[in-house]
Amino acid sequence: MVTALADQLVQRYGPRKDLPVRLILLRDSYRYYNLALITTDLTSPTEQTVTRYASRWSIEVVFSQRRQTLGVGQARNRTARAVERTLPFGLTAYTLVIL
Repeated sequence: MVTALADQLVQRYGPRKDLPVRLILLRDSYRYYNLALITTDLTSPTEQTVTRYASRWSIEVVFSQRRQTLGVGQARNRTARAVERTLPFGLTAYTLVIL
């Protein structure tokens, strides 16, 4: 069961110190891990922010794997057409490798 320990507005350190951010601290009692989420969305309920993070996580894992495994996104292209072709080709190749 995931429980929110804290939900607090905090001030950023570094550039854009005037931009308030929201810090949400979570604890999962079954898996014994703690998680800190930082967002600029100050109006959404805590549960909705956590749900969005959880649904987005699997997508971020795919992006990370495609960069590390196949080097997608690291191509040095010089023309606009080559840029438009490289990423879809890399994602297609990644899909074929997974299948």
